[in-house]
Amino acid sequence: MARTSGNGNGLLVLGLAAGLVVGVGGTMWLTSSNAHAAQPEMKADGGQPDAMDAEALMQPNEHHKKLEKHVGTWRTEGWFIMDDPTQRIPINGTSVQTMEMDGRYIFTKFTGDEAPDGSVFRGAGVLGYDNVKQMYFGSWLDNMGTGMMVQYGNMTDDGEIVVEGDFEYAPGEIMTMCNRTKFLDDNTYVESFFMVVGGDEVMQLGELKNTRK
Repeated sequence: MARTSGNGNGLLVLGLAAGLVVGVGGTMWLTSSNAHAAQPEMKADGGQPDAMDAEALMQPNEHHKKLEKHVGTWRTEGWFIMDDPTQRIPINGTSVQTMEMDGRYIFTKFTGDEAPDGSVFRGAGVLGYDNVKQMYFGSWLDNMGTGMMVQYGNMTDDGEIVVEGDFEYAPGEIMTMCNRTKFLDDNTYVESFFMVVGGDEVMQLGELKNTRK
């Protein structure tokens, strides 16, 4: 498990995490635990699905339709912890989310409020649903690093989105994060995310409230 204190890497880790959660609107990876995109049936001889089924895999469906609620401009206000887990660092900004590629993906651009030193946190993400994997996914990159993070996950029966992914924020240093997202109404959703060790959420790293502008 990666360390998040003592070497200054906590800032990078949580910068990436903050951007990721904001950028994809927490829904980056939602799917019903009992609802999946129609998958092609394999032939009895174990061959490939026929052309009609393969074509269906290429098209957006009801899972992609769920992403439309994230289209718009959102005001984000929240906090994260960095090197000192007892101190909450505020993060505020605005994200613009648009549906692209004929209803297949949500593209996100996040711009943070200007910091006292004049710096601005910026990030971009892509949110979609993979018909083959039967999972939602999201990717994220920003101006606090040079890598990209990808996460996959599902939606619980009560509508809470739970996703998880790893990223290597320094050579050999890998962190696993779990993000949880809950829409309060059509114009408000709250995100929280946690450090994961051994499959357990051991520490909350932050929380964000997003309100439609």
